[in-house]
Amino acid sequence: MPLDPEYLVKELLLPETAHVADLGAGSGAFTLAAAKRALAGKVYAIEIQRGLLPLVLSKAIENNLKNIEVIVGDIEKYGGTQLRDSSIDAVILANTLFQAEHKELLASEARRILKLGGKLLLVDWAEGASGIGPSKDSIVPHEVALELFRSSGFELLRELPVGTHHYGMILTHKIDK
Repeated sequence: MPLDPEYLVKELLLPETAHVADLGAGSGAFTLAAAKRALAGKVYAIEIQRGLLPLVLSKAIENNLKNIEVIVGDIEKYGGTQLRDSSIDAVILANTLFQAEHKELLASEARRILKLGGKLLLVDWAEGASGIGPSKDSIVPHEVALELFRSSGFELLRELPVGTHHYGMILTHKIDK
């Protein structure tokens, strides 16, 4: 079953005025889904591969979405998203974690830009996905991903059904007690 960005973004329960960051936006499937839900907000498509961003913009124009901004940024670096601290309501990290070399820095950058109580949609390849996804050594198992984000100040809100080749979860920027 292929991923359904519309369904997954809907599960974030975004208000229409939400500010969303799609980290490692790629060709923009999740960016577009978020932009359709946050019509009075702003969606930032952040991607290190400069050549993908014109594709995101052309899809935004095709869909008459004027709330998307593209940013060339390094999501594995403190401040690399170029977004202000605590300025984002939701972060999307879809099929990106397995590619990251500095996973802890990626998690801390997501936490830095999220507002307290903000949500993180994490979707990545599952261990049983061999043959259709990344190599087995690139896959970040569900439990490892969950522990990475917990140790970076997130807590799990709920798991999402995303099919047999991926796992999905919504986490929140934990408010320290």
